[in-house]
Amino acid sequence: MTTKPNGITPEEIASIRERAEKATPGPWIIDRVNGVIWSADGRRVFEIGGYEEPDDHEFFAHAREDIPRLLAEIERLRTALEEINRAWYEDSTDY
Repeated sequence: MTTKPNGITPEEIASIRERAEKATPGPWIIDRVNGVIWSADGRRVFEIGGYEEPDDHEFFAHAREDIPRLLAEIERLRTALEEINRAWYEDSTDY
């Protein structure tokens, strides 16, 4: 995947959010003994094949909560930047 000069597009964020919202609700729990990641309500989410590293298990399990939080932070920062730009532009027209 190539990096775009302006970063991730709103359409890409919407696609990521849609995939995250369709996924089994979190939090997800790692069962290292049986090689399974479970949802909090007891549904099997992901079968760990035994070949992944333990750090990968942590990543898989936490992605369900981390991705929505990261999307929210991107949107918060973009909104803040828009507000700063708007305020700066409005101030600059007073001169």
